[in-house]
Amino acid sequence: MVVIKRFQIFLFVFVATFTLCNPLAAQQAPPELPAELKQKVDALIQKLGDDKYAVREAAHTEIATLLLDTKTFDALLAYLRQQIETAQDFEVKVRLTRVIKHYVEFGITSSLLEKFPDIIACLTSRDWEVRERMVRELGRSNHPDAVNPLVKMLSDGDARIRREVARALGCIKDARALGPLIKALDDVDYNVRSDAAYALGELKDARAVEALIKALADADANMRRAAADALGAIGDPAVEPLIKMLSDQDPRVRQVVAQALGKLKDARVVVALINAIGDVDPKVRYCTAQALGQIEGEKIVEPLIKALSYVNPAVRRYAAEALGELRDAKAVEPLIKALTDVDTEVRESAARALGNIKNAKAVEPLISVLGDADAEVRASTARSLGDIKDAKAVEPLIKALKDTESDVRSAAVQALGEIKDARAVEPLIKALKDTESDVRSAAVQALGEIKDARAVEPLINALRDPDSGVRYEAAWALGDIKDAKAVEPLVKMLGDADPLVRQYSAEALGKIGDTKAAEPLIKALSDSDSSVRYYAAQALGQIKDSKAAESLIKGLNHADPIVRRIAAEALVKIGKPAVEPLIKALSDTEAEVRAAAVLALGNIKDPRAVEALIKALGDGELVLRSRGYHIPPTNSVAMTSLQEEDSPVREYAADTLFKVGKPAVEPLIKALGDKDAQIVESASECLEDIGEQALNSLKATLENEKDEKIRGVLKNIIDKITEE
Repeated sequence: MVVIKRFQIFLFVFVATFTLCNPLAAQQAPPELPAELKQKVDALIQKLGDDKYAVREAAHTEIATLLLDTKTFDALLAYLRQQIETAQDFEVKVRLTRVIKHYVEFGITSSLLEKFPDIIACLTSRDWEVRERMVRELGRSNHPDAVNPLVKMLSDGDARIRREVARALGCIKDARALGPLIKALDDVDYNVRSDAAYALGELKDARAVEALIKALADADANMRRAAADALGAIGDPAVEPLIKMLSDQDPRVRQVVAQALGKLKDARVVVALINAIGDVDPKVRYCTAQALGQIEGEKIVEPLIKALSYVNPAVRRYAAEALGELRDAKAVEPLIKALTDVDTEVRESAARALGNIKNAKAVEPLISVLGDADAEVRASTARSLGDIKDAKAVEPLIKALKDTESDVRSAAVQALGEIKDARAVEPLIKALKDTESDVRSAAVQALGEIKDARAVEPLINALRDPDSGVRYEAAWALGDIKDAKAVEPLVKMLGDADPLVRQYSAEALGKIGDTKAAEPLIKALSDSDSSVRYYAAQALGQIKDSKAAESLIKGLNHADPIVRRIAAEALVKIGKPAVEPLIKALSDTEAEVRAAAVLALGNIKDPRAVEALIKALGDGELVLRSRGYHIPPTNSVAMTSLQEEDSPVREYAADTLFKVGKPAVEPLIKALGDKDAQIVESASECLEDIGEQALNSLKATLENEKDEKIRGVLKNIIDKITEE
């Protein structure tokens, strides 16, 4: 009796659930079930009350099968529901309920069943991965009828499924998911809560704002961020509630609120965010600064200008920095005024901001600040004058070279290098003797920027500075000036104890391009430091000397793959002066050297190499990939070949002859009579590749050729070209 009562309660709840999940079923008349099908179903329902188990089970199975027909699904489901309500036989009620239970619980429609025939089996599977896949597919389908089954799955016992459901509902963006997703913000699993928050952001429904603001206080940082992102996505309805939350007692809440307000990019939030710049919590200040940076300049400039007069110095400082980043001319006058602020950090920020804006109106006010009591303010001011590059600042900056603080002197030196005024050369030369290495290094760089001949000797002397940083900057500067007087001193620096000095010296010698540096650079190819070897090889390519070419060819077989690659690139840069040494290299005992020489000749494309390249067509030795040979990226065909294991040199020679083109035709035709079958085969392929450019010469040779074997080869080549 108790069991019967309980089941009657279950049936009542079940029917109610059906109505809730399918509101249309309560409002509209159910579709008419076809008479023939109705008769069949009635007979099956009768069998559900049969005494024999096998009969009952067979009827149960057949009704379940009939439900899979999407054409009659809606009508049959409604009819079976009616039968549950009206059936007198309790057993029949129970068995019918079992048949349609999942369809009702999940709110399945014929449309959804048609797209996903196995939806019930998947959603009720014991395998969580099967359930997850179906949930994911429902989300991707964007099917409106998928909302009900997904909402049902939000109560799945596995958090992984609930998380996937939240994502799926976010994809579908249906307002019916609003309530269930808000409820999911209280899920025991923080990942589910986070994904529910993101999904609510996708829905962009103002009704979710209150719940999401409450979620900003969640114990999990990811959840707080998700709630903030969702509020930012919802937009306007979230602005005022979020502004209020900037005063929350919990700094973690204030952080994510600031982030959310930044995403809104609404002019109303600017003042609130500017006030928050003075927050006691550094993370809140950081998040607030980021948020302000996301808001469009026009909306924020005026509030930031007003903020320059706020009581809190942290707010004034940030306002100055932000205005500098925005580079709006309207901020120049207010920032000039801020140069006299009582707070040193505000003055420094204002000076830097004016340097970013680069407005000439700021030059005179900045010059006056070079006498500020604070060294950091003076240094920032000097750098800003360098950024503006106004000649009026030269003399004041020269005076600043005598400042008691090395940071100020260094900043003044850098500024003079930026302005590039000849009046600064002599004072900068004097600065090379400063007691601080940072100042001397800056002076070297500045003289390199100005490129005045008067600086050459002092810079050569700076190569002997006790500080390695000054020495390598001096080498770099001499390379920029490109004066031949620096060659010998730079050659000596190739033996410096510091590898960076040797590297910069090699690079400088390459920039100057004097052939006197070729031999020392060739020796530098054996340097213990790979960077020095790299730049020595590169420099030899810039010098473009035939002697350098011979040494670079040796570099093609260097143990260091970087040297091999740069040597190959350098040979191509040398160009025609490298052709004869490269032709000699085709006879090298090392297959790698021969292959690299062929490739370099292919990029230079000089007809002088044709005869030697034709001989190379018979080169049968293999180049092994294990050496890791690298070639210039300008030759993709050859590069592919080199990277393949056991690539023959003759393939590269053939490719190179193809690049040479017409000048290679006659020598290639002549090679068709060679005794070496490999040369004949490769020459034939080259002529075929050259194509129409070779056709006239091939026909003319065929007319005069008496050797039948050669005539056969010629005919074959002509036929292949004409077929194409």
